[in-house]
Amino acid sequence: MKVLIDCSNLQVGGGIQVALSFLNDLNEGTLSDSMFLVVMSPQFADNFSQDNFKNNFKFFELSKGFYKNFMRRSRQILFLQFLDHLIIKVKYLK
Repeated sequence: MKVLIDCSNLQVGGGIQVALSFLNDLNEGTLSDSMFLVVMSPQFADNFSQDNFKNNFKFFELSKGFYKNFMRRSRQILFLQFLDHLIIKVKYLK
């Protein structure tokens, strides 16, 4: 299963710390059969180290240029939509 984790809107404050804690918990977990795609804002990436993460994590850092104006922000949205097409949609049958 592929999971997209969108941290692109995290700029400052406690949200970054919560996301870091969440990612560290996922890394320590037993979901080795899942692929995690993490999209990071520049501010999030500055507080984050990818060194200790397993191979089932892929990180995409958005440049600061995406945040300069609205038109560039629309490029970020297109990029996220592209990533969305990479994700396998899984229906849980119970």
